[in-house]
Amino acid sequence: MLAGGAFRPDPAIQIADQDSYLVIQDGAVFENEGNVLSAGPGTLIVDGRGSERALVRGGEITSGQGEMTLISALLEDLTLSGTASGIGNRADLKGTITVRSGFTAADIFDIQLTRGDAVLRGPGVSRFTAPASFDAANFTFEIAADHRVETSSLNLRGTVLVNGQLDAAHVDVDGILAGAGSVKSEFDIRVGGASAAISPGNGIGTLSLGGDVHFYSGSLIAELGGDSSDLLSITGNLWLTLDDNLLLSGGLVGQSYVIAEFTGERYGEFDNVTPGYNVIYD
Repeated sequence: MLAGGAFRPDPAIQIADQDSYLVIQDGAVFENEGNVLSAGPGTLIVDGRGSERALVRGGEITSGQGEMTLISALLEDLTLSGTASGIGNRADLKGTITVRSGFTAADIFDIQLTRGDAVLRGPGVSRFTAPASFDAANFTFEIAADHRVETSSLNLRGTVLVNGQLDAAHVDVDGILAGAGSVKSEFDIRVGGASAAISPGNGIGTLSLGGDVHFYSGSLIAELGGDSSDLLSITGNLWLTLDDNLLLSGGLVGQSYVIAEFTGERYGEFDNVTPGYNVIYD
C-alpha cells in the first residue's frame, strides 16, 4: 500500500503474484514518468476517494494480465491500457491521456475533469461496455482526431470536443458537444436543457452525427465566416421539438450559408433565432 507522499519508481513495477495487491491511496503521488505500472497477474487499485486524493502521473498504467480498479483515480499525462473492472470506476483526467493498444472499462465508468483540460488520444480504441458519462465541468475534454471511443450509452456534461470518432447506442448531451469529428448513435442523440448545445467545428468546421438528432429546449450554435460556416451534418432525422434555439454569429450581409443538413426529415423549426438573421427551411 502506498499512502501519502511522492513515489518515483525505477524501474517499472509489475505485481508478479496473482494473490498480491498494490493500492495507491490517501494522497499518494505516484510519479511514473518513463515507467510502466502493471497489475501483472496481481491486482492494482488506485483509490482517489477522500480529501487526500491519490495521483498517478506520467508513464503507463495497465492491467497487464491482472486486475485494475480505478476509484476516483487522478490520472495525469500518461498512457492507459488494459481493462478497468469493478464497481465505482471513475477517473479524474488532466493533460494528455494516450491509448495506444486499447483500453476497456468493463463496468459503469465515469470520466471527470476537476483540475484542468484533458485530451484522449492515440490509435487504440477506448471501449466502455456499460453506461458511461463524461463530465468536463468548467474545462474541455477532447477526443483527438486519431482516437475512437465506443460505449453503450453516454451522457455528456461540460464541453466535450469530438475531433475523432464517438460511437454509442444512445447519446445524451447535457453540456456542449463540439468538434470536427463524428458521433454515431445506434438510436438517437438527444440535446436537452438550457445548457445543452451542439457547436460544430473548432472555429469553422463540420460535425457529423449519425442517427436521429432531437433538440429539447437545446441550442445549435453556428459561426459564419466570409464564404463558409459551421455545418451540422446529420445522417438521419432532425427533430426540433420545443423552445429550441439557433445561436448565430458572424457572416456577411446578403450571403447565404448552409448550417445544417440531414438525410432524413426535419420536424419542427427553431423557436428562437439570433436577431438580425433570417432562416430558410428547405
